[in-house]
Amino acid sequence: MGDSRKVFVGNIANDVTEDQLFSFFQDYGKVEEVAIIFDRDTGRSRGYGLVTFSSPNEAQFAIHAQNVGDLNGRVLTIRKAESRRVCGSGSGADGGGKYGDGGA
Repeated sequence: MGDSRKVFVGNIANDVTEDQLFSFFQDYGKVEEVAIIFDRDTGRSRGYGLVTFSSPNEAQFAIHAQNVGDLNGRVLTIRKAESRRVCGSGSGADGGGKYGDGGA
């Protein structure tokens, strides 16, 4: 079972920052957390991330409005975030996580 307030965002350009992603999604509702996922070996963006809104309705609004615009020349792929199954001993993801404390 996943968090219905969280959306998966794909096709993120390598030069997009978490601050830019945060600003982009503020048009759809109150953003609580933004995380762009980075490759642990290279430190480069893996081209996707997660955005958590304050309510499931705001997340749905962002999902349904996904073809409205683009960010840095790329149309973002936005869908409901699925729960991640972790296998092995590690967490499996290195990422950002700005705004995770509930404030901007």
